[in-house]
Amino acid sequence: DTLMAGKELGFGIDLASVFSQTVRINKFYIEQSQFNIQVAENGEANYNIYKNTDTAASSSASDSSGARLKIEGIYIRNSRLLYHDRSLPMLIRADGLHYDGEADFANNDFDLVSEIEADSVDFVYDGTAYIERKQLKAELITGINTSSLAFRFQKNDILINQLPVDFTGRMLLLENGYDIDLAVVSGITDFGNVFSALPPQYDQWFSQTRFSGQSQLTLDMKGSYRAATDQAPDLHVHLWVKDGLIQHQGAPAPLKDFYTGVDLRMPSLNPDSIIIQVDSLRFTLNGDATYLRMRSEGLTAPLLQGSLRSQLNLSLLKAALGLSEYDLKGQLSINATTNGRFDGQRRQFAPTTASVVLSNGFIKTPYYPAGLENLQINSQLNASGGTYSGIDIKVQPISFNFDGQPFEARAQLRNLDDLQYDVDANGHLNLTNLYKLFAVDGYSVSGLLKLAVSLHGKQSDAVAGRYQQLKNSGTVTCENVQLRSRDYPLPFEIPGGTLKIDRDRGWLQNMRIEYGNNSVLLNGYARQFIAWYLQGATLQAGLQAKSQRLVIDDFMSSLPAADSGSSAASTGVVMLPANIDFDMTADAGEVLYNGTRLRRFNGQLMLKNAELRIPKAGFEVAGAQVQMEGSYQPKASNNALFTAHLKADSFDVKRAYKEVPLFAEMASSAKYAEGIVSVDYELAGRLNEHMEAVLPSIKGRGQLKLENVKMKGFKVLGAVSKATGRDSLNNPNLKAVVIKSSIANNVMTIERTKMKVFGFRPRFEGQVSLDGRLNLRFRLGLPPFGIIGIPMTITGTSEAPRVRLRRGKAADELEEEPDEE
Repeated sequence: DTLMAGKELGFGIDLASVFSQTVRINKFYIEQSQFNIQVAENGEANYNIYKNTDTAASSSASDSSGARLKIEGIYIRNSRLLYHDRSLPMLIRADGLHYDGEADFANNDFDLVSEIEADSVDFVYDGTAYIERKQLKAELITGINTSSLAFRFQKNDILINQLPVDFTGRMLLLENGYDIDLAVVSGITDFGNVFSALPPQYDQWFSQTRFSGQSQLTLDMKGSYRAATDQAPDLHVHLWVKDGLIQHQGAPAPLKDFYTGVDLRMPSLNPDSIIIQVDSLRFTLNGDATYLRMRSEGLTAPLLQGSLRSQLNLSLLKAALGLSEYDLKGQLSINATTNGRFDGQRRQFAPTTASVVLSNGFIKTPYYPAGLENLQINSQLNASGGTYSGIDIKVQPISFNFDGQPFEARAQLRNLDDLQYDVDANGHLNLTNLYKLFAVDGYSVSGLLKLAVSLHGKQSDAVAGRYQQLKNSGTVTCENVQLRSRDYPLPFEIPGGTLKIDRDRGWLQNMRIEYGNNSVLLNGYARQFIAWYLQGATLQAGLQAKSQRLVIDDFMSSLPAADSGSSAASTGVVMLPANIDFDMTADAGEVLYNGTRLRRFNGQLMLKNAELRIPKAGFEVAGAQVQMEGSYQPKASNNALFTAHLKADSFDVKRAYKEVPLFAEMASSAKYAEGIVSVDYELAGRLNEHMEAVLPSIKGRGQLKLENVKMKGFKVLGAVSKATGRDSLNNPNLKAVVIKSSIANNVMTIERTKMKVFGFRPRFEGQVSLDGRLNLRFRLGLPPFGIIGIPMTITGTSEAPRVRLRRGKAADELEEEPDEE
């Protein structure tokens, strides 16, 4: 890409050298230019513009020149710099750039003295903007060795808006990485200067907020980076603030006496080795104090030690911090201590005590004009022993009014390894407006839920069948509920229905679910719904589903591009939930799938571990009655596995070719046939993002029986007829011919098959690829008994067969095509 473009490039010339044999050019002046430095992920850069030359040629060119470069200064005015290095990945953008750089660039080792000003600077690392549209002033002295690519950061005074920063150290660029020893210090500065470096969207908030106190931010990075050996430098960040104060304009009381000391260490830049230590964080608000101490090690299974005590008037907090978009009220009290490891995989839960009490609360967001009113929360957590079994959670109660409807719930949950629960909930939940109040990206929900439930029991009793120990009862009524998820292109709609809870089961009564062109009426039960909801345990269900029409294509998981302007069908395989185990009997008048229409579908469906199995099903397709067993298992949004065992007796082959795309694709010669056939075949393979079978992935075995079939215009037999001079072979009638075959790697291998055609005894065997290539060994047995025969091979394609009167050769074998996945 363009490296540099601009209005003016000027040269500074040593005037005394004008009268000598060689003119010395020692300075460059650049006006209103754009510098566009691009580095690809593999390290290739657009500033590598020179080709290497040999020494002799270089010397010759130098000797014949009438000018000599000895650069001592580079001066840039009112320009723009874009540096985008995708190998790091890092982006730096500067507008309104002014630069004065002076050094003896002719030497291999020199000190570059620089003064930099920029009206706007962006710094983005790995997709995150750390500095955005900030003013920059800097005075730098950088030692540079061009032979070793070593940099010495000797003096680097930088001002980002009002935040002063200085950094020193060194950096050595190597062929396979770099070595770095860098120390960045903000200097002891006013507390408010730290906030001046926030992104531009906070500029107005910053200008309307009063700060006081002192702070300092330091950053150290030291070590080696080698991508090939996974080496990375160590990072250490330290922040301290003392006597801090924050007060937004008009706030009745400031957040004051702010003090903190925070250390962040990340050995080898490994996030899972991160150590965060907050020696203390404390402040007061209208005399109420908040105090936090914490140390955390790791991310995946963090070891956490800490304590938090806080008394907060949420209305005063909102005013002091200037949280204009949110309306908060109420008195919040938090008291918590913890010491141990949190590891969900090993079911470890650090010993913890915590209580959260909110009285007279109110929460309103900018997304909906009404808020949660009269919000009361009284909750306690006690966890002992370091495991899930020691957890005891009490919510006594949580209650609120929303849109004029009251809601209250009380709960106690103990021992999450064998959940013992006591939950009572009553009220109305307007899901439409609640979602607007607390929007969750990627999901949406609307409708009304009416709850009157009382749930008391233990998970192990439900699993062991001790249903008499369970005291679960109540109803959940749905009205016009709509659920939308990023995993599905269309919303699920529940116009109405009731879930009645009785001991271990929740009974669905006439629950209608609509999705796109699909409408399903569900009746049946679900078990373990408490553990499923609270712990993600497996939900067990036994259901009966009835539908007039199912369109499987509607469930394909991805939407078309938003800017495509197309109404084309969505793509992506049908995804299945992993934590639902149900056994369903299904009855559908019509099922549409990828161009195939099934009628009067009736069968059993079993979903477990995100795999759908069909142990027994029957349906009509293309006028034929089909019995089927099969399975379906999505592996990713664009990839799924399937198995199918299909058995159909006496169906019209011509109609099947027209109405079943997969049959037409796998048995392309069927377009030349008329009559009755039977099939018994097992298949397994992979589906792509269009829910289409990937032909090289299909493996199978079975047989096709030609009960009474007339072949008309079949080019393979036409070519045999022409090669042998036997016109009677051209359009034969075939009866009781059984063709056994197997499929693998896009090739169907046909076992030896015998026929009778007008006294002849033809037989064939060999290979046919699913895309129509041929390698068949054919023998035409002559009348009366076929003892004497004419051998031949058939190659080419089904549309352009090539017949040769000879035996087959190894060179005729079709090349198999393994599945790329």
